[in-house]
Amino acid sequence: MKIFRQEKDFWISSEGFLGQSFSFKTLDLEIEDNLEMYLDGFLKTLSPDVRVKISFFQEFSKKCELPSSRTKAISEKGFLKTKGLIHFEHRNKISPRKVLKMDLSNKEELFTNQLSDIKESKDNFLLERLKYEPLSSSLFNELYTLYKPLEMTSLGLKSSFALLGILKLKNSGNFPLSLRTLPFALEGLPKPLGFHISMEKIPPAQAERILQSKSREEAEGRGQVSFEKYRNTQKALSDVALAGEELFHFEAHITLRRLFEDNLRKDIVLSLKNLSGLGEWSIESFGAYHSLLALSPGSRLHYKLIEKSSALKCFIPFLRFGSSIAEERKDMAEKAKGNFLYHRRDLSLDALNPFSEKYSNHTGVIIGKSGKGKSVFANLLTRSFFHDKKATIFLVDVKGSHKRTVKALKGKTYNIDIKNSSGLNPLRHLTVDKDSIEIASHFLEKLFLKEGEEFLPSDDKTKLEKSITEFSKSRDDKTLDNFYNTLKHNRKEKLLRWIKGSLNENIFNSSEDNLKNRLLYFNFENISTASNSLTAKAIIAAIMAEFSFKLLNKNPDEKFIFISDETPFFIKSCFNTFSLLSKNVRKLNGSLILLAQTSRDLIVGGDTSLIDNSEFKILFSFDGEEKKFKETFSLTGEEFYKLKNIRTVKGQFSQFLLKDSIGCKVGFLRLSKEEYVLSNTEPEFLHKVTELKKLLKVSEEKALRVMRYV
Repeated sequence: MKIFRQEKDFWISSEGFLGQSFSFKTLDLEIEDNLEMYLDGFLKTLSPDVRVKISFFQEFSKKCELPSSRTKAISEKGFLKTKGLIHFEHRNKISPRKVLKMDLSNKEELFTNQLSDIKESKDNFLLERLKYEPLSSSLFNELYTLYKPLEMTSLGLKSSFALLGILKLKNSGNFPLSLRTLPFALEGLPKPLGFHISMEKIPPAQAERILQSKSREEAEGRGQVSFEKYRNTQKALSDVALAGEELFHFEAHITLRRLFEDNLRKDIVLSLKNLSGLGEWSIESFGAYHSLLALSPGSRLHYKLIEKSSALKCFIPFLRFGSSIAEERKDMAEKAKGNFLYHRRDLSLDALNPFSEKYSNHTGVIIGKSGKGKSVFANLLTRSFFHDKKATIFLVDVKGSHKRTVKALKGKTYNIDIKNSSGLNPLRHLTVDKDSIEIASHFLEKLFLKEGEEFLPSDDKTKLEKSITEFSKSRDDKTLDNFYNTLKHNRKEKLLRWIKGSLNENIFNSSEDNLKNRLLYFNFENISTASNSLTAKAIIAAIMAEFSFKLLNKNPDEKFIFISDETPFFIKSCFNTFSLLSKNVRKLNGSLILLAQTSRDLIVGGDTSLIDNSEFKILFSFDGEEKKFKETFSLTGEEFYKLKNIRTVKGQFSQFLLKDSIGCKVGFLRLSKEEYVLSNTEPEFLHKVTELKKLLKVSEEKALRVMRYV
């Protein structure tokens, strides 16, 4: 049993080694850059007097504590959780007898000198990026207390709690390594697991002597194998002497803790197979106890290997194809309410937050062909946003794909047609403010257009803006009817079709304030209305004006999100209004998210600004010419290759590519049974729901409950 004495910011083991311990969060290989440089700097900084031990633990969890609408679903599906620990310990032992004889000042000097070496070794930018924090003494002792008795078996160590299998790296081999080698290998290993590496820098003079001695031994050997070893050693000598390479003693282990022997045996076999690219590994049996001691801080290396720094950095478990968001502190996670949670390739959790502080604006586009999972993604995204009580969502759709989601969230639905009120009266919010007048102008311009027109002539637009400015000063109620009564304009008669007494009189005569509901759904499912160019232009312009006014008058902590699904018709008919909205949300800290089946649906007359101005792009598929698509979305060859290879497995998961200013990564949308039922918009599924309603003679809500168990 090891006993550690915890001081203010360091520990001393019973063997007399002084050290400091920290937890860290891994870096994402898909979005981080300059990783080679940072790892080189980390190894360069290490003092020969300091031993470093790094442990990386992975296990699957069914307990998600992140505040999100998907918390329950994530807990059902499970996710990969990680814990990273790093220990810096001085290699010079502190003799208890010697310390007892010292006076206070000499004791302080001894500790200060050793801590100074440690501080120098961890004083680099990489650790800051790893968000390292001091490890608590309680967790430290929980992790590194060895319980006896331990029985040695052919598979490792057996205690009253569990079986522990230990795999040891015997030879790093001659395989080409990269920073991706270890993350790839660990992905294929059964969980839970621990990966452990310990390292000590060899002073340059000693390193050269070791290599020269090794070279002389290998020069005496015969055969091709001996010749290859000799050549590699000669290269290492050259690298150390001329290229700035450094030599390290190190050892690496994998630990597998299991409850049952059969499971441990099976997982050891699988692990050895997946570790072959990292070198030659073996099962520790009679040497397992000594290896276990060597894994703990405050112990010397047990089985020393020698490696150059250029190869050693490929064994350091700081990097992975995944995220550490599940390990965020609760106070940090609470700030990210409304996050859209999804899985990464290694089944860790990640999150999309349009209001992330890392983004310059909060706009995005979602592209995906039918059947790729785009609509399900949009429904779950809406639920995630709505989970944040400070968020208000305007949702526009032409296919009725969000009816069940809105109903479940108790949102307000406006079915757009000429018989019912659209719930809109944008002029209600009009003030003398210039931004307010600009918003009203874009809305009213659509009411003045003739068939086939996209814009008002400049003179007519100027007259309209003057009329709006005058009306903004009026004490009359700000309604379309009152504006008509005061208007002096050569196109005044165009408003007749929208005011009281006309066929469309109900569309813009709302007296209620839409802000009372946080989810407003404008459903253009009535195709005849959506196909009517002038009517559709006017209504979508009114919705965007209503949203822009709300955005203009929001409190600093409020979040306003505009989601437009199946946008082609609206984009083509109201491109300049969408451009204004895109500008307003960037300026006023709102969010605009546009969904379309192809990228072409968001481009009018070669203008790609709606895509260019988007901070994040969610891509379920690509379309058109490869070169043009890559240019439009600023994708590298490697990123486009990822997009080409993403896939959807019906009922299991959809993959997507998230491209933003931070990087480019592949996400997995893995649905719980409940999410699949509530968000599925496929005609075949909806037909089954309808038939089930008839068969059981129940409401749709009850039919959906039944479908969760089918």
